Amino acid sequence: MWDLLKLVLDKLEIKSEATISLKNQIKSLQGRPDEAKALLTSFETEARLNNCTKCDSRHFRSFFLACIYYELDVIVQAQIYMKHAIKDFNRMGSKWNELLANWIYGETFILLERNMPARRELVRTIEMLQKMEQKFRREYQYKKRDECRRFIKQIQEKIDSLAHYL
Repeated sequence: MWDLLKLVLDKLEIKSEATISLKNQIKSLQGRPDEAKALLTSFETEARLNNCTKCDSRHFRSFFLACIYYELDVIVQAQIYMKHAIKDFNRMGSKWNELLANWIYGETFILLERNMPARRELVRTIEMLQKMEQKFRREYQYKKRDECRRFIKQIQEKIDSLAHYL
């Protein structure tokens, strides 16, 4: 799943240089649980001390925590934080980031061997991607439109692979 996490981390819409730096730090955690634990402690401390509602990184905190918990192999906690990330991105009005978080959320159900909820969330992600694809087509953003199509195909293949388990 780290391949998907890295793909999604690269595709997140991030404006702040500090948040981009955090994203790159998160991407380097694969296979490094000790660093993940240290970063988790740092995030928890920062969350207690700094509740800045205007900080860009605050909106990404839940997403990053989900990635950290994934590296620590605490999938249920990763799933909880990814659900929070979906809500955070929705509140900040980032449909793109919201659908990417929803994709990861659906994938966590697969890791937990809960195929029906996984299918539901992945289908929801495809529906969101289809809307984004239409939007990008209307705005003549063909690279983004094609990216949506690739993601839809990738997710549909995952759903099809789940079909024989249902």
